[in-house]
This record gives sequence, structure tokens and C-alpha cells, in this order.
Amino acid sequence: LTAQATTAPLFTQHCAGCHGTAASFARESLSWRDGVLAGKKSGRAVEATLRTHGGLAPADAAALVKTLARVMGEVNAK
Repeated sequence: LTAQATTAPLFTQHCAGCHGTAASFARESLSWRDGVLAGKKSGRAVEATLRTHGGLAPADAAALVKTLARVMGEVNAK
């Protein structure tokens, strides 16, 4: 809960309008591929995707990947 409370609301601000909640997005759309967070359908690394998707600054994109990785652990996504 501390991580949730202290994390900037980047997903809510930049992603939720199209992708819903971070938890449902992680469960339905993300997977781990060789230790890298990736889209299930595309297989593309989330970090690479965020370079051209979502309008995030590079530092915010890195923070969002970290947040999504945490969420993946919380929802026990594989």
C-alpha cells in the first residue's frame, strides 16, 4: 500500500482513459518475456512502446514501467 500511495498517478493520468485500471490492464495485456515487461499480443517491451505511446517524458515512462512491474506482482500475473 505504501508503494501505491507514494507512486505518481501516471497510469491514471495517461493510460486509464483507454486501458482501464492498471490491475486489469496488467492481467489482460502484459506478460513477462525473458525478464522484460511486454505486451501479450505484440511481444514488444513496454518500455519501448512508451517511447512512442502515451505522451510520457522518458523519466515518466521509466517510472510507469516500474509501476506496472509492481502491479504485475500484485495481481500475480505471469
